[in-house]
Amino acid sequence: HVSFQRKVNDALTAVERTLELERSPRLAEEVDHTYGAKYELVDITTNAAIIAFMTCLEKLGLNGLILGAIVEGAGNKPLTLRFDVSTTPTFVKEVRVKVPMEYSYEQTEETAGSKVTKVLKAVRRVTKFHYDVELEWSLSIYSGTSVDERTVL
Repeated sequence: HVSFQRKVNDALTAVERTLELERSPRLAEEVDHTYGAKYELVDITTNAAIIAFMTCLEKLGLNGLILGAIVEGAGNKPLTLRFDVSTTPTFVKEVRVKVPMEYSYEQTEETAGSKVTKVLKAVRRVTKFHYDVELEWSLSIYSGTSVDERTVL
């Protein structure tokens, strides 16, 4: 509960800075409000969530017109929208690199009246593996539990 409040407070602070509002948004429990205001708050946040989901679906190519046609075609049957993704990594190369560390050592040597100081820096040898990753996704819809009868959109 405390972690959630901290995250909300951080988000509200960011909103204040971003929008430069004269008002200061706060958690509902900290503000005097009417009973009906709670329903208004739920309505606003629910609408924001629906808009966010619709934006994601539109980015995947599923806009409101297509969704409307799908729902209309289904009649009264419940529908499931399914997002499937698979990745195929292909190994490209292996590279060994030296990563400098924060540590350094000084070594002083005296020979025939001269003084030579060497600075030795510690390095860590790291092996990096490079891959090309192929991503394949699909969006499908089906009624009830009939996954085998799904329509890929």
